[in-house]
Amino acid sequence: MAKETNKKNKEKSDKKPFFKDFKSELKKVIWPTPKQLFNSTSTVIIIVLLTAALVFVLDFCFDKGYQFIIDRADKVVQSNKKDDDDNSTENDTSDVTDDSVINVDDVTEQNNTVVEGNDSTVVDTNSEGQTAE
Repeated sequence: MAKETNKKNKEKSDKKPFFKDFKSELKKVIWPTPKQLFNSTSTVIIIVLLTAALVFVLDFCFDKGYQFIIDRADKVVQSNKKDDDDNSTENDTSDVTDDSVINVDDVTEQNNTVVEGNDSTVVDTNSEGQTAE
């Protein structure tokens, strides 16, 4: 029982120096005047606003730059695709002679119509790749 009493007294005595030291440390703190507090607070707010504006401007510029690059790449891909389509149309009509009566615009991709030779023979292929004349 004597040990329990000593423990309680020891705990109370440990708390007293802590609060005493805490209070003495707070007395050593140099507290800012209202003018210093206002100046410091306004400085922090201005720096935060400037940083936010800078991040916004950079984000906007990078977004527009990214969109510009994507649009340019899309135009290049579309022009290459158009050139490939034009080249394939020219290759398909290179075998057609002047005396043939086939209109290239009437030929559909579903029929896969191919023009062969000077005698204007038309070979029609169905979806299985079989030829029908």
